Amino acid sequence: MINMNLLIADDEEELLENLEYDLSKSVSKIITVENGAKALKILKEQKIDCVLSDINMPQKNGIVMAKEAREWGYNLPIIFLTAHGDSELMKKALSLGAFDFIDKPYDKDSLVKILSEASKESEALQNSMLTDQKLDTNFQNSYLNLIKK
Repeated sequence: MINMNLLIADDEEELLENLEYDLSKSVSKIITVENGAKALKILKEQKIDCVLSDINMPQKNGIVMAKEAREWGYNLPIIFLTAHGDSELMKKALSLGAFDFIDKPYDKDSLVKILSEASKESEALQNSMLTDQKLDTNFQNSYLNLIKK
């Protein structure tokens, strides 16, 4: 079991249901939404370790969602699920730090393997952020001690 909170964004209801069913025995928590706007709302409200997102969706597509998530400081693996081999969109996704791309229709075993790798990446990113916060706190404490002297 991959211990992660996975957010899946796709406008195809049947695909969302299939992904949730196929991954339910492999991923500890799955949240599904039908567009990028709702995905961003979930990112603000809940701890998410990884996002699996369609690129082409109404309201906010996967690229816009990823761009806004990065601008807000969310540094988590984003995997793009797409039926469209549009190289321009893929270049944009790569520039936003896409973790990987999955073609529709997806292969369940390959997807689980990629999610496992993304889980490790997410954990490493979180540990790195905790170390940075610790360093910031230590620096602030040292600085305050220096000022007091």
